[in-house]
Amino acid sequence: KEESRGKNISLFRLVWTEGLATYASQRLNPGATPAAILLSPTLAQTCEENLKALSIALLQELDSTERQSMMLWMSGQQRTSTVPPRAGYYFGWRVAQELGQEMSLQQLARLSDEEVRAAMAAKLRSLSSK
Repeated sequence: KEESRGKNISLFRLVWTEGLATYASQRLNPGATPAAILLSPTLAQTCEENLKALSIALLQELDSTERQSMMLWMSGQQRTSTVPPRAGYYFGWRVAQELGQEMSLQQLARLSDEEVRAAMAAKLRSLSSK
């Protein structure tokens, strides 16, 4: 159910799950463009244009279990003027891409919540300093 999707699930887990699925799609379709992988012609560019601020904002909300946070970062509908729709997919994909340089899809899928949370926080801190 869409209504229960964010209940008791930390935002970082939702971002990771969708980002890993996006990354797996990219790996299975190596010729696909980021626009095709992210199901948006503008998502990657829009996130990259505001990378620092978005990274900081997402980092602050990683542990949120609030529906509002989940909708802000994962929904396909525009919620604010600063966070693009589905921005969580983009950031999860970026984290999975980085980890995927040293891990197989199977290893990525088996990461614990603690490992995912630490990797995501590190990546967001790195992106926020660019």
